[in-house]
Order: sequence, then structure tokens, then C-alpha cells
Amino acid sequence: MKYYLLLALAAVSAALISCEPAITGVRVDSTNLSFPGEGGTQTLKVKAGTAWEINVPADLNWLSVSPKSGTSSADVTVTASANKMKDQDRNVELVINYEGNQIRVNVNQAHGEGEPVFQLSQSSVEVGSEGGEFSVNVVSDAADYDVEINTKWITSVSRKGNRYDGETLTFSVAPNEKKEARTGVVSICTKSGTCNPVTVNQAAFSGATYEHLNVAFRYTATWCGHCPYMDETFHMVKERRDDFDFVTIHGSAGYPLYFNDSNSLMSAFQVSGFPTGIINGWKEFSNSHNVSANADNLENELDAFEKTFSCVAGVSVKSTVADGQIKVDAEVETSISGKYQVSAFLLESGIVEAQTYFPDNGPTTELKNFVHDNVARATLTASALGDAFDAVAGEKTSFTWSVTPDKSWNAKNLSVAVLVHRAYGDVKKNNKKYPDYYVANAALAPVGKSVEMKYEK
Repeated sequence: MKYYLLLALAAVSAALISCEPAITGVRVDSTNLSFPGEGGTQTLKVKAGTAWEINVPADLNWLSVSPKSGTSSADVTVTASANKMKDQDRNVELVINYEGNQIRVNVNQAHGEGEPVFQLSQSSVEVGSEGGEFSVNVVSDAADYDVEINTKWITSVSRKGNRYDGETLTFSVAPNEKKEARTGVVSICTKSGTCNPVTVNQAAFSGATYEHLNVAFRYTATWCGHCPYMDETFHMVKERRDDFDFVTIHGSAGYPLYFNDSNSLMSAFQVSGFPTGIINGWKEFSNSHNVSANADNLENELDAFEKTFSCVAGVSVKSTVADGQIKVDAEVETSISGKYQVSAFLLESGIVEAQTYFPDNGPTTELKNFVHDNVARATLTASALGDAFDAVAGEKTSFTWSVTPDKSWNAKNLSVAVLVHRAYGDVKKNNKKYPDYYVANAALAPVGKSVEMKYEK
């Protein structure tokens, strides 16, 4: 009798077991997990009758999940590290994928306990006149921060690490070309407005400087009636001061004295009419019929240039003539290493060519015996805008060019102009559309003679 009773109980149990429904799809015991700031571990129970996989963001570094996939039910261990941010909670969404379906589990963690830390490794930096890089280490368990710089000669280079364990901020300081020291400030500020400043003190320039020659380009044409006024202005200023000379570019094709490379120069400097004067490749000079006032204004512009830029490039030039060919040798020395350009032109003066003239009173006049000076005849460099070269401070860079002058040019009135161009660096361009290089120095010498490099006393 007992035997039959046991069989009956076994049959009932088997029936009960076989009646439990099979698991289909995937279920979880919770779709929200919450952790305290100090972190911890929780178990997410996954009931599954099919394959599943948890998608964890690749850049998630504060939460770990194991296992991340399976083919049946499993206990998934979710571990959160301590939240070092003391004023900011954090959260992430875990996505469980199965058979084209998704279950989303939200994980939240409270912020850490205590007052936020916001510290810099230093509050001031000393940098030499040659410039360079410096780094600041930032430790912050507050919300993220911004970097503000109050000057253009300091720029941000990189950010490496994380702010909780220490993030390294690297900055670049441009060379100081001035004889005076300068100071800038890098402010590192949290979103809440707390700022820690880093004062950057840069030494005054102590390298060699050179005697400087300003060069203005005068864009003109023989049919331009206003152009003689600028020509007279440039001659007047050249007589007044030894640190000024000019180059004349005739830019109207089909008219006398046209310069073949004028188009590239005019395009680079946005020349759309005549006359146009460009000082040191830096600034346009305005023209009027009042020559004396023009000359005063030009001198003021030259003085402003001298205050803005130190002359950190020197140039020498000499030329010889043999078998009808002119050979030009030039040397450039700089006191600051970097990327430079050099351009060179063959000029002719004393050219008598008719010139249209608009007098203040009276009809338009043709000046038949007008004398044109420093007229560009040929470009010696590959580009009229300048050929690039790398300069090392204190070392000379040599250049050699050759040109065969046209037989119609007066050999006795030929001269050579060599211009050294330097990138603006931290100095703002006067015209954003101009080339990125200004004329740092120049030398003009008659063919057959030389100009030596001169250092500023």
C-alpha cells in the first residue's frame, strides 16, 4: 500500500513540474540600480530562455558588468567604483539586447561626500624670451572646468589625464620680441565660477636686433592721374629718413612698365585700384593730393610699425655683373628661429615715361618727362611673395640668384631689393586677408655694390 502511495505522489510531483511554463525571451528583476557615492556591488538577476548581451559604453570607466552575455538565466554582478565628484551625481544606461528586443536598465550613483577639491600645481610660471611650453597639473573632484587666456601669445596645446587623479594642461608661449618683459594670465575656472589663475611672466627679448629698413610697395599705372601724389610722398619720406625705401609695381597690363608678377602681389594684398601703398606687407597707406600731410601720415605709420615689431632679422646683399648676367648673393640672419620667407627683385630707376596727372586745379595733364624710380623689372626668387626657408637663431642662411637684364633697361640704374618676411606669430594682422608674413627687414643696393648686415646698437 505504501508502495502505491509513493508512486502516486511521484506522479503528482512530475505533473506539477512538467506544468511550469518554459522561459521565453529575457526578464530582469529590476530596471533601476542605485549606488551610494562610495560605490559597491549589486546583483542583477537575468531570467532568459534565449541568448542575450549587455551593451556597456566603451568609455565607461566607473562601472563594471560581469558577465556581459549568456544563453540562459544568470546573476549579473554590477560594481560601481567610488564617485570622486563631490558635487555631481552620475548615471548610465545599460541595454540588454535579445532577439531584436531591448531591456534598458538605468544605473545611478550619488556624488561623493565632503567639500570639492580644486587645486593647481602652480600659480605662476617663468618663461624665457625665446618662448616654449609649460604645463599645469589640475586636480578637481568638482564639476568640469574651463580654461581662459587673456592674451594671444599664450595658447592651449593639450589636456591629458583626468581631473580626479590629475589632468595635465600644456600651453605654448610665443617668443617675446620686445625689450620689455610681459605678463599674461591663464584662468582655470569651474562651471560654478571658482577660478584659479596662473600668472605667466615672460622675460624681455635679449637677443640681437638689427638696423631696420622699412619698405613700401607702390602699386601704380601710367594712366593713373592720382598716382604721382603717392610717388612724391614716397620720395619725400625717403629724403627725410634713412630707414625707408620703396618698390614701384606697375600693375596695368598693356600699359608701359607693366610688371609681369604684379597679379600675384595685387591678389595677395587685395589691390583693386591705383594708387595703393602697402607698408612692410603690413598695412595699406591712404593717398591724397596733400603730399606734405601724406608724408606725415606715412611717417606716423612707420613709427607705429617700429613700436609693434622688433627687428629680429638682418640681411646683407651684394651683386656682380659678368657676361651680361647679374649674380646676386644675399645672407639672412635671425635672432629667433622659425619659418621665414625671402623675396628679391631687380629694380630700375630714372625711367622717363609719360604719366597722367590730375592737378588740383585745371584739366588732366600728361607729364611727358615724368621720372619713374625703383620700378620692378624682374623677380629673382621663385615667387614674388617669397620663398620659404627655416632659420636657426644666430646662423646665417645664404641665397644666390642670377638674372639676365633686358637690353632696353639702363644697366647703370639697376638695383637689387631683398626682403625678409616673417610670420606674424602672436601679433594680430592689420588685414586678415593679407598674407601670413610681414616684411621684417630689407636691403636695397645698386647693382655692383653691396649692403652689409648691420646690428642695432
